Amino acid sequence: MIAYLSGTVHQKLEQRIILLNSGVGYLVGVTAELFSQLQQGADCCLFIHTQVKEDDICLYGFLSLEELKFFQLLIGVSGIGCKTALGILNMPLDLAQSAIQNEDLAYLCRVPGLGKKTAARLSLELKGKLEVRFPPGSRSASAPHSLQEEAMAALLSLGYDKPTIIRFLNETGTEAETAEDLVREFLQSA
Repeated sequence: MIAYLSGTVHQKLEQRIILLNSGVGYLVGVTAELFSQLQQGADCCLFIHTQVKEDDICLYGFLSLEELKFFQLLIGVSGIGCKTALGILNMPLDLAQSAIQNEDLAYLCRVPGLGKKTAARLSLELKGKLEVRFPPGSRSASAPHSLQEEAMAALLSLGYDKPTIIRFLNETGTEAETAEDLVREFLQSA
């Protein structure tokens, strides 16, 4: 089983990369955010989830062990495949985990391929298993959700790409009191 790979990004193909290591190219599925960060010819180190099927072996790569563990929790839920799990990981991690913890099915159903029943099962099975930074029911668990959503919508309407916005929201704490503050911070950092 492959658990970690380092090498050079040889080519980028529709949310997958070919990672060249010692003359061998590994096809690795990645999140949209990571795909946008990686440049052809750049060195890259990834934690790997290896999925072995009857007729295929697939690799999925993540920058952090936290993302890998969350991915593995997600695919452990019946009805959640790797593609859907990557879709959930395309959301800001805090928001995705908070939505699962708080059973916010409307937010979870925004992921392509994730229906209401599967979202409910996901929330039911993972509730309590996630290490969410905000305790459920607290102001922090719900406020960042709407603030970050508003900020994301505003920045998307200004023409910024979603992976860049998600990366900013993941890196930025939740000290902002309004969506305007988040947008202002983003614009200052851009």
